[in-house]
Amino acid sequence: MHELSIVTNVLDTAVSHAKQQHASRLLGVNLRIGEYKEVVDDALQFSFRILADDNEFTNGAKLNVEYVKPSSICPDCGHEWEHDMFHRKCPECGCDWTILVHGSELEISSIEIEEE
Repeated sequence: MHELSIVTNVLDTAVSHAKQQHASRLLGVNLRIGEYKEVVDDALQFSFRILADDNEFTNGAKLNVEYVKPSSICPDCGHEWEHDMFHRKCPECGCDWTILVHGSELEISSIEIEEE
C-alpha cells in the first residue's frame, strides 16, 4: 500500500512547513494527485486519519485531494487534450508518441494552519 508512504511524506513536509510558520496546529493539507499515480482514495484517507490522529499537532487535520485527469500534447501537431490512462494517441494526427503534461502530479498545493 503506497498510500501510507505518500501520507507519511506529505505529513512530514506539511508539519515541517507549518512549524516554520510558527503554527500551533496543522488543520488541513490540500493535495493534487494525478490519476497516473493510481492512488486509492479510501486507503489514502485511512492512512491520513491513522497518522494525523496519532499526533497532537495534526490531530483532527483534514486531507483534501484534487485528482488531476491526464492530458498530453502531440509533438507533431501541437494538439493538447485530456484523455484516460490508456488512450494517449493524438486524436488530431494519430501520432503514437505524445508527451504527458498532466496526470502524474503528486504535490501539496497548500496547507491550513492555526497560528499561535
